Amino acid sequence: MPSFEDVLERCERRFQELRRRGARTVVRDLGHGHTQVSVELGPEPLDNRPRGATLDSCSINDKPLTHYVVTRSDLPLGFLAAQVAHAAGESSPGNLDPGTYAVVLDARSEQELAAVERRLQLAGIAHVAVREPDAPYLGALTAIGLVPVQDRATARRALSSLPLLGKRTEANCEECYLERPGRCPAHRR
Repeated sequence: MPSFEDVLERCERRFQELRRRGARTVVRDLGHGHTQVSVELGPEPLDNRPRGATLDSCSINDKPLTHYVVTRSDLPLGFLAAQVAHAAGESSPGNLDPGTYAVVLDARSEQELAAVERRLQLAGIAHVAVREPDAPYLGALTAIGLVPVQDRATARRALSSLPLLGKRTEANCEECYLERPGRCPAHRR
């Protein structure tokens, strides 16, 4: 793993041109060993962007981030994919490091997803709940995106009962087996 100094030097090289054009470097300690270095606009607009907008950022951390999304497996595949994209996009601060892990977990129904949301709220874990604004799922909870975390222990405690999307086992897909025998990978024989 590169040292803090190596990563900071890489960030500085990326930002050099932007600073020449009037942007400023901002370093933020995000806690848990995670530092974000970003280049923001100064008092003058640049490239039609508003004052204070972030132009680029670079994260410096001891451990990679993990970005969790929980979605419902009872949704049609195309709709499910769109909800994963919404949850990931709305919960991300943007400019994540390429080494960020992405984990998509499976809730069987809206009720199970709502229970996950309650656990996250009780644990104080930052997240975004995605509710569909259009018919036929008007107002339904369809996905949850967690703000990317470096310390996965707290998130794991709240999410440990959920399998990876598409990885239901015999123990946790009795419903799948009864509705569509042979479709679940655990029941193909």
